[in-house]
Amino acid sequence: MIYIEAIIAALLCAWATRKYMHIFQLLSTKLNEYLLWLKKHNEHMLPPVYIGVGLSLLYYVFFLFFRMFSYKYAGLISRVVCLVLFAAGALWLDRRLHAQKEKKPFVFTARMKRLAASTCLVCAAGCLLLSVMSLPPYLLFALLPYITLAAGYLVQPV
Repeated sequence: MIYIEAIIAALLCAWATRKYMHIFQLLSTKLNEYLLWLKKHNEHMLPPVYIGVGLSLLYYVFFLFFRMFSYKYAGLISRVVCLVLFAAGALWLDRRLHAQKEKKPFVFTARMKRLAASTCLVCAAGCLLLSVMSLPPYLLFALLPYITLAAGYLVQPV
């Protein structure tokens, strides 16, 4: 169950990074300009942090709560509940970030396909690493804007 949860969390993280990949594409796939954009636009940082850290803390609260009733299944129940809440939060953030029609649509060019593949790899590696360390994989969601930056450095020069 731990690895299934990590893979689902990684897929949701990769899906939610589409907005940041689009910003990266609009900035001509230049890592320095994207880093400057991240520093200027702090308002884009807070919702993923709230979702990632909040659900990670909520996981432990649920674990302690369900442990009162069922010691054996407390971890499983809390993981399933938090995974459903994480999916809802990730989809809400995706809807919120894509509420307006974009002037220039996001186009999957060859560069963006490579970036998307490396983003999926970064998300999968991060979620699996957090799961192996016995931490909820939702913590990676707090670093959502920086996943595109890490993936960009992986496929450099883009």
